[in-house]
Amino acid sequence: MNTLQRLETIQKVHELIQSEKSGSSSSISKGLNIPHRTIQRYIQELRDLGANIQYDTARKTYYYMNDFVFRIEIGDRCQ
Repeated sequence: MNTLQRLETIQKVHELIQSEKSGSSSSISKGLNIPHRTIQRYIQELRDLGANIQYDTARKTYYYMNDFVFRIEIGDRCQ
């Protein structure tokens, strides 16, 4: 997986967490077709960036406890 693909996948994980409809890390890994351990690593990377991520066992979803923003912007700014 190249860097762009990795960042796009982390963005997808972020969006699932933000929507509070992620399911478990196993569910995310199956849905995105990537290893479970990779999902756990991405969640930890988001935490390292300042995301306060919790898991609700009753609703079976990850969610943010803070107003965390993760945005990737790639493009040419030259005009």
